[in-house]
Amino acid sequence: MVKFICGKKGSGKTKRLIEMANDDVKEIKGGLVFIEATKKHSLNLNYNIRYISAMEFNINKIETFYGLLCGIVASDYDVEKIYIDGLYKMVELDFYL
Repeated sequence: MVKFICGKKGSGKTKRLIEMANDDVKEIKGGLVFIEATKKHSLNLNYNIRYISAMEFNINKIETFYGLLCGIVASDYDVEKIYIDGLYKMVELDFYL
């Protein structure tokens, strides 16, 4: 299942994601991963959450981001949830309606 949190800049999307991740890590049995475009919020997360800063991996296309996700899942089959903050900052997304 995929959930999106959408809103204007400054509406509290990142804060909500961090709260959700910190709450979920107490209840899940497997691993939890939080991916962010920068290193801005790493200290706000529970220490049991695997934190990944995408800028360290030179993620700039959707294909490289997909490769990162595949690598995360391949390296740890116990990952139950992955939170992604600021995907639009990491990769160029073109949506055509």
